[in-house]
Parts: sequence; structure tokens; C-alpha cells
Amino acid sequence: MKRFLKLLIIVLCTITVITSCSKSGVTPKIKPDTTGTKTGTTTGTGAVDVYVAGTYSNLTTYLHGQACYWKNGTLVLLPAPSNPSQAFSVSVLGSDVYVSGCYGSPESPALWKNGLLIPSASAPTGPWGARATCMAVSNNTLYVGIDTYTYTNIATTAEYLAITGTKSVESGLPDGNNQPMVKSICASGSTVYSAGTGYISFTSSFTATIPVYWANSTEQPFLFPSEFGSAMYKFGVAYSITTSGTNVYAVGEIKGSNDPNGASASSAPVLWKNNVATILSETAPGIWTGGAATGVAVSNNDVYIAGYLSQINGEEPVLWKNGVMTQLPQHSGDALPSGIAVNGSDVYICGIDGVSTNSACYWKNGTETLLTDGTSDCAAHGILVVQH
Repeated sequence: MKRFLKLLIIVLCTITVITSCSKSGVTPKIKPDTTGTKTGTTTGTGAVDVYVAGTYSNLTTYLHGQACYWKNGTLVLLPAPSNPSQAFSVSVLGSDVYVSGCYGSPESPALWKNGLLIPSASAPTGPWGARATCMAVSNNTLYVGIDTYTYTNIATTAEYLAITGTKSVESGLPDGNNQPMVKSICASGSTVYSAGTGYISFTSSFTATIPVYWANSTEQPFLFPSEFGSAMYKFGVAYSITTSGTNVYAVGEIKGSNDPNGASASSAPVLWKNNVATILSETAPGIWTGGAATGVAVSNNDVYIAGYLSQINGEEPVLWKNGVMTQLPQHSGDALPSGIAVNGSDVYICGIDGVSTNSACYWKNGTETLLTDGTSDCAAHGILVVQH
């Protein structure tokens, strides 16, 4: 990735300060890519711009999926040498809009500035691919999380790039089993926090991801709550990470099973605060069969978490505020949030809504806006709110 980063430096040397945290992968049906679930917090009551990063397709020109973002509901397609392409994260630095993602097959990492792709000379070859999964900006430095992986979507390396003016520093995100994946990144002071997964072999026939985070380049596993104490095999994913003061918050999905093949695993959405795990509550226990927390933001000591709960008829989008759950409206019987941003008292959540095909969408204070018409698969992966 070193050559990829060097080519970015030229266009990033005029970064303006803005602080944000972000997370981001593609799952079947296009579940929203929580590889880099994107989060952010701003304050104030002025006019705002709402940016949503994602993937657009239609039945003619963009059949295979095109990286894009929406600004206040207006679609901006992002060029790529080959498709499919995807956008995972968006940041606004002064008057410049940056989007991270990937393109091609095998995938190459991508960074766009103001709608133009910054060329990369480091496109992977052979059976490998790579994604620029997440971004964050703090103290004039842009942080970009990158995975390199095989066609089976098992990462072999992960790293983050810190770009300040004309200087760049590459830092590895190691995993004990050499298969890390980074899904979210943020910075606080001199510490860069990344969240995602490590990899573990429980038995000869059962391997799985485990939720982990890195403080700079030091890996730590996330702990499991007491409710999972009886499970022999514990695994899961950390989708989003952010900080507030001296506290570190992360969310994800955890599973537990006593089957040596991982069958009949129970799942639960989870919040970690300083690595203390809390399973997120449900308003009607017994109805839901599982779920995940996909994005977290903290504002004025309130903790907002986007996610979904599963039931027999599909996934239900939800918002937790300080542990209290509210169901979000949806147009179909299946909707999945992927990112969250808070501006003052306004809460924005992005995701997908659809059964046979997915519409990109976002919710503002519980009111849903569809960004696409549902005639072909589209997705919203990350959201950012910028106040004027």
C-alpha cells in the first residue's frame, strides 16, 4: 500500500481540521457494509449538509454497481477504472469531499477527492484484493484503514495510513493469527483506535472471527459479557468505534455456541465502553432472534447506537439512546442501518431498505428518506453531517 499512499499525499497537503470517526465489507443481500461503519458528532443548530457514501446501480448503465455519495439527496457518481466499485466512508475537509472505497475485481483500494479518483500504482494482482474501508480526521491528519484479503474475504493484512501534509506514516494492525480486518477508525490525542476482527481456529472444522480493537498498533480482544459465560465458543465482529473524553465506545455483534462446528449460535448486539460489554436491551424480549449494533456516536454524554434486530420476517432497524431502544420505520419488511451521525439534537442513520432489492436510505430523527427507487440493488454504507 506504500505507493498507493504516496500518490495520495500530493492532493491531501491542504487538509483543514475536522474531527470524525468512521467504520466499514459487503455481506450477502447487500447488507450494508459495516466495514468502516461511519459515525460522527457535531454541535449547533445551523444549516447542515448530509453526506451519504454508498453504492448505486440501475438496470442499464450501472448494472454492476458504482461507488457514489449523496449530498443532501443529490447523487454524485464516482469514476473508477473498472466496476463494480463501492464507497464506504465520506469526510469533508474544508471545501473538499473525500470518499474511500474500492473498485474492480480483484478489488483495489480507492480514494476520491471532490469526485475524482486519486490514481494508485499499487493495485493488487493475482487472487488478492484490497479495500480502503474507513477514514477519520483529527488534528490535520487523515487516517485511512485498509484491508488486503483473499477472494474468500479472509484478510491477510490490515493497516492504517496517517497522512499529514506531505508526510505519511504506515502502521500495521497485527493479529495473532495473521488475518485481521479493520472496519472502523478514530483518533483521540496521540492514540489511533481501530476496530474490526481477528481470526481464531476453535477446532479443526470451526474457524471464526473475533471482535478486536487496536490502540495504535497494539491489538486487544473485546471481552464478552457474563451472559455468554456458558458458551464454549465465543466469536463476533466489532463494527464501529469512537471516543468521548477519556472513554472509548465500540459496538458490534457477538455470538456464542457449544457446537464444535459453530451451529445454533445465538447472536446479540453489544456495546463496549472501555472494553466492558453490555448486551443492548430489547423492548419485547422473545420476539427477536438476534441482531447487531452497527454504528455508535456520543453527544453531550448521550450514547446513540444504530443497529438491527432479526425476527422471522426479516431485520428491523432500531436506534438505542442510552440503552433504550426505538424501532425505526421502514418501507419494506427488511431494513438494515449501517452508520450514524449526530448533530446537536438531530440523529441521522443510514442504511438499506428492501426485500428482493435494496434502496439506499437514511433516517433523520426517525423519519426515513429513500435515496433510490428500489428497482435495483443500492446501498448506503456511511453518513456524515457537516454544519455550516
